[in-house]
Amino acid sequence: MEIEETALEQPENARKDFIYTVALKRMSDRGATEADCRQAAGLFRSVAGWKDADVKAEKALEKAETIRKDAIYDAAMEMLNRTPVDENVCLEAAILFQSISGWRGADDRREDAFDKAEAERLRKETAEKNRIYAEAEEKLERLSAEVLSYEEAEALCREAAELFAGVPGWKNADAEKEKALERAEIEKDARILLAQGPDRLDELQKKIDRLKKEKQQLGFFRGSEKQALQERIDKAAEERDALRVQIAGLRGRVLALAKPGDPVSFGDYAREDGASGGLRPIEWLVLAKEKNRLLVISRQAVDCVPYHTSQSQVSWEDSSLRQWLNGEFFQKAFCAGEQEMIPETQTDPDREPGEGPQDRVFLLSSQEAGRYFDSDARRQCAPTAFAAGRGCYLSPENGCCWWWLRSPGGVTSYAASVFPDGSLQGKGFEGFGSGGGIRPALWIELPPGPAGT
Repeated sequence: MEIEETALEQPENARKDFIYTVALKRMSDRGATEADCRQAAGLFRSVAGWKDADVKAEKALEKAETIRKDAIYDAAMEMLNRTPVDENVCLEAAILFQSISGWRGADDRREDAFDKAEAERLRKETAEKNRIYAEAEEKLERLSAEVLSYEEAEALCREAAELFAGVPGWKNADAEKEKALERAEIEKDARILLAQGPDRLDELQKKIDRLKKEKQQLGFFRGSEKQALQERIDKAAEERDALRVQIAGLRGRVLALAKPGDPVSFGDYAREDGASGGLRPIEWLVLAKEKNRLLVISRQAVDCVPYHTSQSQVSWEDSSLRQWLNGEFFQKAFCAGEQEMIPETQTDPDREPGEGPQDRVFLLSSQEAGRYFDSDARRQCAPTAFAAGRGCYLSPENGCCWWWLRSPGGVTSYAASVFPDGSLQGKGFEGFGSGGGIRPALWIELPPGPAGT
């Protein structure tokens, strides 16, 4: 408006010349923008026919278009060269180059942008696949680096398999997925066997006892029938022994996870319900954990045996109960693999190392019973039904029994004990007496490193 008003005040030719000059300056200015050039073109058109205004109008529009395309090209190049590379930014640059097709090699740059976007996409895809693959491998590596429960191990395997399934064809993902699923099934089978195996073990032992009775009832004759029964006994015993070894191996991982105060299963002994024959897992209480071993004591009195078989002066070293624990009980309660996990322990701390009684299975001393149980209530112990059936005393007040300790009692023929109320009794009971419960104690050496399946 200012230009037009100024022009109106002048003669016509002067007005046109003024407009022409202003338009030419705007178009020719070094900092002319697209808008300046288009405005200049408009001014030239307003004085059409004056000098070469028509030609200048076209040149102004051409320059405006050049500036527009150059701006788009420069913006697209900036996006194309931006770091870090962004796939979406490269695609936007390609679209800009497409909008000025044929300009300054824009078509080639468009292809460069598409290629760079595709390369970035592939890079991100590769990185993501590698991340997923590595995460799956890390889960499987935990199986050998950590001690995990069978439930945790199975879950990790299935999570790893799912991750491998998410990158089919990548590296060895397909084969690793199948391996992870197979391992998951192994962990599942182990978990089920650990839960159900003791029942099968019980059935086999009862079957063996029944067959032995049948064989005994045949007397001295009927040799072929006795031979057939013996073969069935041997077959059942072979399955029982193999199952005990298998279960013992599976328990190793549970033991490795245990901490003081936890209940654990280890070994098998007479049925808790007192039924004829059969075996049930021995339940233990973890008293201490030192590096790679556990100190445990049976949660219940597992049997009823006198401290000594004769009424005489007796010490733990000479007691018949010590011989029974490390002989008959040790052989019956633990399979070969479990026996190897039970080290000898010096049970007389007053002697030099290596001297005195060395026991695999022992009773707690009075000092240990006071150290590992912080109250009378925690020392209270009920007998198994089997032990009760063997004559173990049952308190009418709380259903608990008294149990032997290995420390000497108040009289030379006595041994210390824990009363049914959990109190420590230094005087104890006469070793030849009956009714005392047996709570075996032992150390369990755990295999080094994470326990496997």
